[in-house]
Amino acid sequence: MDITSQLSHSDTEVLLQACATFNASDNAERAVMQMMVLPMLERRLESLYMAVRAAPQNPTLRFAIQQSESALGDASARLDTSRTQRD
Repeated sequence: MDITSQLSHSDTEVLLQACATFNASDNAERAVMQMMVLPMLERRLESLYMAVRAAPQNPTLRFAIQQSESALGDASARLDTSRTQRD
């Protein structure tokens, strides 16, 4: 089984889209992001890191890693900003 197939392409796209579009001021959306979306995307990123070790020159894997890292960073920053503004 291909390590990168743990989540389908469309599943990953949904996670990336959720990171880009969630409403950080909405308590329910923040909870979903923190408890579900970010951990799922982090697991996906871990599997991509393993896959790129086997194929370090694969541009598709590198692009997927870049997208995932960017989405995680952006979503985390938005959650942190929202948390700071509420405190």
